[in-house]
Amino acid sequence: MSREAEPRAVKIDASSGGQGATERSRVGAADQLFAALDGQIISAHGESWELRIFGIYLKPDRSWLQFRLSGPEQIDGVAAVECREAEWVLQRIRGGLDRRVSGSPTLVC
Repeated sequence: MSREAEPRAVKIDASSGGQGATERSRVGAADQLFAALDGQIISAHGESWELRIFGIYLKPDRSWLQFRLSGPEQIDGVAAVECREAEWVLQRIRGGLDRRVSGSPTLVC
Protein backbone atom coordinates (compact mmCIF):
# COMPACT_ATOMS: atom_id res chain seq x y z
CA MET A 1 0.00 0.00 0.00
CA SER A 2 1.54 3.33 -1.02
CA ARG A 3 1.44 6.26 1.34
CA GLU A 4 0.11 9.53 -0.03
CA ALA A 5 2.46 12.46 0.12
CA GLU A 6 1.72 14.71 3.08
CA PRO A 7 0.67 18.23 2.12
CA ARG A 8 3.34 20.86 2.79
CA ALA A 9 2.69 24.55 2.89
CA VAL A 10 4.38 27.65 4.13
CA LYS A 11 2.08 30.62 4.59
CA ILE A 12 3.58 34.06 4.83
CA ASP A 13 1.75 37.11 6.11
CA ALA A 14 2.02 39.87 3.51
CA SER A 15 -0.71 42.04 5.04
CA SER A 16 1.73 44.10 7.10
CA GLY A 17 2.76 46.01 3.99
CA GLY A 18 6.29 44.61 4.08
CA GLN A 19 8.00 44.57 0.72
CA GLY A 20 11.26 43.33 -0.70
CA ALA A 21 13.82 42.31 1.90
CA THR A 22 11.29 42.16 4.75
CA GLU A 23 9.06 39.71 2.91
CA ARG A 24 12.06 37.66 1.75
CA SER A 25 13.34 37.45 5.34
CA ARG A 26 9.94 36.11 6.45
CA VAL A 27 10.02 33.51 3.70
CA GLY A 28 13.55 32.57 4.73
CA ALA A 29 12.55 32.33 8.40
CA ALA A 30 9.53 30.15 7.59
CA ASP A 31 11.59 27.89 5.33
CA GLN A 32 14.27 27.51 8.00
CA LEU A 33 11.73 26.71 10.70
CA PHE A 34 9.96 24.23 8.41
CA ALA A 35 13.24 22.48 7.57
CA ALA A 36 14.23 22.29 11.24
CA LEU A 37 10.88 20.89 12.45
CA ASP A 38 9.34 18.73 9.71
CA GLY A 39 10.07 15.04 10.31
CA GLN A 40 11.38 15.48 13.87
CA ILE A 41 10.60 12.76 16.40
CA ILE A 42 9.07 13.95 19.67
CA SER A 43 8.98 11.69 22.73
CA ALA A 44 6.36 12.08 25.45
CA HIS A 45 5.10 9.59 28.05
CA GLY A 46 7.40 6.89 26.65
CA GLU A 47 5.86 7.18 23.18
CA SER A 48 7.39 8.56 19.98
CA TRP A 49 5.62 10.88 17.56
CA GLU A 50 6.70 12.03 14.09
CA LEU A 51 6.05 15.73 13.51
CA ARG A 52 4.82 16.85 10.07
CA ILE A 53 4.42 20.57 9.45
CA PHE A 54 1.52 21.62 7.20
CA GLY A 55 1.66 25.40 7.54
CA ILE A 56 3.59 28.23 9.12
CA TYR A 57 2.03 31.66 9.48
CA LEU A 58 4.49 34.31 10.62
CA LYS A 59 3.51 37.54 12.35
CA PRO A 60 5.90 39.98 14.07
CA ASP A 61 4.76 39.14 17.62
CA ARG A 62 3.51 35.55 17.30
CA SER A 63 3.67 32.73 14.77
CA TRP A 64 1.25 29.87 14.18
CA LEU A 65 2.11 26.34 13.10
CA GLN A 66 -0.31 23.76 11.78
CA PHE A 67 0.98 20.22 12.20
CA ARG A 68 0.25 16.51 12.51
CA LEU A 69 1.77 14.08 14.99
CA SER A 70 1.87 10.44 13.95
CA GLY A 71 2.61 7.85 16.62
CA PRO A 72 0.44 5.47 18.59
CA GLU A 73 -2.41 7.50 17.08
CA GLN A 74 -2.68 10.47 14.73
CA ILE A 75 -3.16 13.96 16.17
CA ASP A 76 -3.67 17.21 14.26
CA GLY A 77 -2.57 20.35 16.03
CA VAL A 78 -2.00 24.07 16.06
CA ALA A 79 0.66 25.88 18.07
CA ALA A 80 0.98 29.58 18.77
CA VAL A 81 4.64 30.38 19.33
CA GLU A 82 6.38 33.57 20.37
CA CYS A 83 9.84 32.21 19.55
CA ARG A 84 10.91 30.89 16.15
CA GLU A 85 13.71 28.65 17.42
CA ALA A 86 13.06 25.01 16.53
CA GLU A 87 13.99 23.60 19.96
CA TRP A 88 11.63 26.04 21.67
CA VAL A 89 8.79 25.03 19.33
CA LEU A 90 9.48 21.32 19.95
CA GLN A 91 9.31 21.93 23.71
CA ARG A 92 5.98 23.74 23.26
CA ILE A 93 4.50 20.82 21.31
CA ARG A 94 5.95 18.30 23.79
CA GLY A 95 4.29 20.27 26.61
CA GLY A 96 0.99 20.12 24.73
CA LEU A 97 1.33 16.34 24.48
CA ASP A 98 2.01 16.16 28.22
CA ARG A 99 -1.23 18.08 28.94
CA ARG A 100 -3.35 16.40 26.26
CA VAL A 101 -6.44 14.47 27.25
CA SER A 102 -5.88 10.87 26.20
CA GLY A 103 -7.75 9.94 23.02
CA SER A 104 -8.28 13.52 21.86
CA PRO A 105 -7.63 13.77 18.09
CA THR A 106 -6.49 17.40 18.31
CA LEU A 107 -3.82 19.34 20.13
CA VAL A 108 -3.70 23.08 20.72
CA CYS A 109 -0.57 24.47 22.32
